[in-house]
Amino acid sequence: MKLSTKLLLSFVLCAFITLAVGTLGINGVSRLATALDSAFSNNLVSVSNTNATLNGLVAHNRGLYRLLDASRGDISSQDRDRVRQDIANELKRSQTAYATYRATPLEDDERAAGDTLDQVWAKYVTSSEQIISLIDAGHADQARTLLNSSNNELFRQSRELLKIIVDSNNRQIKEGSAEAD
Repeated sequence: MKLSTKLLLSFVLCAFITLAVGTLGINGVSRLATALDSAFSNNLVSVSNTNATLNGLVAHNRGLYRLLDASRGDISSQDRDRVRQDIANELKRSQTAYATYRATPLEDDERAAGDTLDQVWAKYVTSSEQIISLIDAGHADQARTLLNSSNNELFRQSRELLKIIVDSNNRQIKEGSAEAD
């Protein structure tokens, strides 16, 4: 074989190797971009929203106890109204964050926990409204009993279901990180 043919074949082989390495590199970058997109658009949004949901739920529950405490009469009506408004704002904030979270792609375990949470949370909200009505009607003892019994249990169930969802999101983030590596 002539030297020029050998050189030409060598350059073609080098070009083919460069093309193969480039194709593999582009494929790897594309997979990494997909993993990062999933992490930022799904996982981090989910973590942020489940955190906001949990914080709002806890703040709402604390607000019920503050409102019960304020019902003794030694707190101004302005302060009681502010506590009521805080309770409503925290519930709305947590429900908005939760709705945003539920709109993201979900794994089976978090979807199942979310489906159960939907049912438990509805009962918690209804129970909370009953407590507020009892307080407004001057039945603080009945409100206290309801708050410390069934409402507290519904709050705990909601909190535990949110923890399952948070754990699922943390697991997904670790899996995405391992995949990105």
